[in-house]
Amino acid sequence: MGFACASLLSEYPYSGNTLPRFRQRIIGAVAGSFAFYLLYLIIPESMHSLLGPLGGLCLGFCTDYRYKTAMNCFGALMLGAGIYGIQGAVLLRIFDTLLGGTFGLIFATLFHRLVAVRFLSRSKAAELH
Repeated sequence: MGFACASLLSEYPYSGNTLPRFRQRIIGAVAGSFAFYLLYLIIPESMHSLLGPLGGLCLGFCTDYRYKTAMNCFGALMLGAGIYGIQGAVLLRIFDTLLGGTFGLIFATLFHRLVAVRFLSRSKAAELH
């Protein structure tokens, strides 16, 4: 949840609207989790340990945020599958991403409305006088 929130907020000062990044984060987490789940079921068990490095390799070729999010799921789900089982890890990844992203979106919105707008409007008014 913390990584989802931090990743969402990492672009905040440069972009006042975090909603597009929130959507991309959710789409990437769902798509990456389902891709991992399908590959996990299809490939032999002896090759499951290669899914994490495969995700890391593919992550290096990604330029779009949603694809990076999808590939980032592979390493996390490889570790999580050993602890929670494949279904538990996938569900937990999607739920935690949704919860962390929602918190980040709410935080950015409230922060922008309550703090940033007030300070920005004061500093701009001071510049004009």
